Amino acid sequence: MKVSRDLDGMRFIADCSNLNSFVPEDIQCLLCQRRINVEVHGTEVSLTCSGCGNRARCFSSEPELESYIAENWNRLRQACGTGPFGA
Repeated sequence: MKVSRDLDGMRFIADCSNLNSFVPEDIQCLLCQRRINVEVHGTEVSLTCSGCGNRARCFSSEPELESYIAENWNRLRQACGTGPFGA
């Protein structure tokens, strides 16, 4: 089954199977449904749509970006029931 979470103009999409597995699939733009990519502009790191160019979220460092993405995948994993507190 597909699960998703909408946040900051993006949709995090994952697959949740019957075998209690969780597979992150993609991050899409809510404006045009195209893929969100990581872009680096000088010292700024952003999540930017590959289609419309929408900068969904900007970060001051790569570790901050990685933490944001990991936190959102973890919330989706918990909704799937396979997180540390899931069924």
